Amino acid sequence: MTRILFVLGVVSLFGCAHHRVTYVEPTGPSTATIRFINTTHNGVAFPAIYKEAATCRARLELAEIPEGAELSARIISGQLTSVTLLWSARNVGSYCPMTWSFFPETNRSYRASIDVIGTQCFIRFVEVSDAAEVRPPKEYRPRVWSRAWSNEGEWCQ
Repeated sequence: MTRILFVLGVVSLFGCAHHRVTYVEPTGPSTATIRFINTTHNGVAFPAIYKEAATCRARLELAEIPEGAELSARIISGQLTSVTLLWSARNVGSYCPMTWSFFPETNRSYRASIDVIGTQCFIRFVEVSDAAEVRPPKEYRPRVWSRAWSNEGEWCQ
């Protein structure tokens, strides 16, 4: 019963289940890779990428990431990209969405890891293409997440 209530709570936070649109990776040569890592110990992470990056509209959801797990996805490079990584506690009902925009470069790799300490969420987003150097992504900009009433709505400011 607790699991059902948890799932219903996340669905209400992240949008109606019947409006869910799943992200489909691009197949062209101009792509980059982003790896989402959930380093938390009591919650799941829900990544999303937006078709309309400037306004965070047309949200496309990726698979749920359990505690200690990760998920990689290819993304289109050469254009502004906006991403949300929403973390939700399993038993507490608390959540935190972290949203940002950046300009992915072709054949580059990025890593987004989320962690929670107490009630504070932290995101670390870096480019990891060169094993010897970890650096901020090109044109990285944190965004303010906002709750939209549908996947089409504006999800950030």
